[in-house]
Amino acid sequence: MFSSARAKLTLLLTGLVLLLYILTAGSIYLWMQRLTVEDEDHILLTTARPLAANVLNALNHGQFPQLFVDLKRLETLYPKVSAIVLRDALGHVLAGTNPKVAKSLPYAYSLDKQTTYVPDDHAWYRVISIHFTNQYGQSEGWLQLALNVNHDVESLARLRQVLLWVGVGGVALALAAGFFASHRALQPIARSWRRQQQFVADASHELRTPIAVIQANLDVVLGHLEQTVLDNLEWLSAIKEEARRLARLTDDLLTLARADSNEIAIQRARVPLVPVLREVCEAMCPLAEAKGLRLQVELPPPGREGEAVVVGDADRLRQLFAILIDNAVKYTPEGGTVTVRLVPHGRFVRVHVQDTGIGIRRDELRRIFDRFYRGDQARVRAAGGAGLGLAIARWIVQMHRGRITVRSTPGQGSEFTVVLRA
Repeated sequence: MFSSARAKLTLLLTGLVLLLYILTAGSIYLWMQRLTVEDEDHILLTTARPLAANVLNALNHGQFPQLFVDLKRLETLYPKVSAIVLRDALGHVLAGTNPKVAKSLPYAYSLDKQTTYVPDDHAWYRVISIHFTNQYGQSEGWLQLALNVNHDVESLARLRQVLLWVGVGGVALALAAGFFASHRALQPIARSWRRQQQFVADASHELRTPIAVIQANLDVVLGHLEQTVLDNLEWLSAIKEEARRLARLTDDLLTLARADSNEIAIQRARVPLVPVLREVCEAMCPLAEAKGLRLQVELPPPGREGEAVVVGDADRLRQLFAILIDNAVKYTPEGGTVTVRLVPHGRFVRVHVQDTGIGIRRDELRRIFDRFYRGDQARVRAAGGAGLGLAIARWIVQMHRGRITVRSTPGQGSEFTVVLRA
């Protein structure tokens, strides 16, 4: 799927580059051609105007133009022009400075200027023709001037070749750049697609387990219909526990799905972190005590509580700290200590959640915030969760434009640090 999209995107980018180059190269060529022709016509018109006035004056007096008697002198007077031709009313050549060119120049056409090829001279000429008529509109003759433009034609041909080769090279580079750029552009989409597929697979796996447990326990209960509820209390308790787990998992999945689609709005208000942390720690104390842990809370003294205020969503911050403290409790064996420390630090507030638990291996630290990732089997057995808590915690921190990091030593414990802007 992505290979086809990459090929189409490459062709699209190359097509756009080619279209832009054709428009640019065509504009450059037409502009150079126009400038070249304007320069040629300027030379011809500068020569033709005084010469045509002289010829017309002689014709009006019934005389043959004296300038065409001495053709050598005529060539000397107008050295920039390659050929000067005088024709009668029928188009016959009366006199010309370059006979080979003169006999091949066209004179009966609608335009007074054109570029023509003269086979006898194997050259291109820019020709201007001036038609003389009398007061009755009758033709009296033609005056033609021709300028050799071989150099200009060859220059334009070389320009066409250069533009063509540049275009071919540009298309090749555009294909290579488009292939590379499309690969870079599709990488985030491919990663998102793979993450979505993995997310669906992991979610299906996690949902299947509690559902299977519920079905199995229900089968046991339904297989003993003669027994009372009290007799089946063990199975019903297991069903209830799995239902709770299923509800928590569904809530977590819904939170992450809504977070991915930006459907969750984060409230922005000034939130004092001291009461938030105190409330969360009080709620977590029973869990720690039930496991035989010591929950130690280090908050700023009363005089500095006002420094620990951040802009954010109080409910989401409670959820964040609850996840971190709950993880610390889960992964700390009996007799250990969980320390929650709040430290105002200038424009920032740091919250440290440290435990003396089983720790995290170094190769797992970079994946600890991935969805459904639960590390080695020791952590899986200790936690028993779905591996979504830290993913939600990271999302909450990112939505508050903060930063979350973790340091850990296997067998000694872990420390999560949340930095929020005050």
